[in-house]
Amino acid sequence: MFHLKSKTYGFLYLASIPAFGMAYYLMPGTLNCNEFLESWYFSAVTVTTLGYGDVLPVTSIGKVLAGIHAVSGVCIIGLFLNSLSERRAERIKELESLENRKILEKHICLILEAVKSGNPFIWDKHAKHAAPIIELEDYARTLKDDIWSKEKTKQLGPLQIKSLIETCNQIYNTMLGLIPVASNISGEVGGEWISIVSNVKRLSDQYSKAIENHNEGDVINWPTQDCIATQVEEFVQSALFVCDVKSMPNKHRDGKGGDTLFCIKRRSQ
Repeated sequence: MFHLKSKTYGFLYLASIPAFGMAYYLMPGTLNCNEFLESWYFSAVTVTTLGYGDVLPVTSIGKVLAGIHAVSGVCIIGLFLNSLSERRAERIKELESLENRKILEKHICLILEAVKSGNPFIWDKHAKHAAPIIELEDYARTLKDDIWSKEKTKQLGPLQIKSLIETCNQIYNTMLGLIPVASNISGEVGGEWISIVSNVKRLSDQYSKAIENHNEGDVINWPTQDCIATQVEEFVQSALFVCDVKSMPNKHRDGKGGDTLFCIKRRSQ
């Protein structure tokens, strides 16, 4: 009753005029005149609380009925205005959520574009100039599906890995600061964004570690695809959800349902 659409309240308000008008008319002696149009006229004046006083209830039943009619009319108008206010607030929130999601999407797209292009200077690109998710979605899905495959159909080269982890290193603080923005959209989006930030932090640490271990004059040893595969897969999974793209089911990376870390295996050997 208290959360109906505004048009429903409007219908109830208007429908009460003929309904009570017929009630007054079908009870002779209720009003000081017993004509059909006068009954409807009194009904309209009562529900709008105008109260001109030219037509009046003269019996106890008529007075009670008129009082109920007037109070119900005021209540329905209040609910009608409240419904309009709620709808407007919901619409504003929807627009804000849409704008906030676009902000998050741009930063996600910058990272996806970095790994796709392998451009060593893309880290200096502003997120607002990143390619749209519609152009990167297919690549992101293929990357997630194939990054753990033994065939390595989506093999990442050193430039792609360097571009990815360097971009993550550059925009990590910005993405960390966007957590409140994501949480304002919904708790689910906020949780997925925290997961994204966590994976970006790990990829950023990979970049910092490679730079720290680099000796002047030597070639920088960037991490291998296997060492960043977990972060990339989880990043893409959460990224597609935040961008409002249908999420993909998790795939078994080792064929047994486990999350095998190839780089850890190799180091243990």
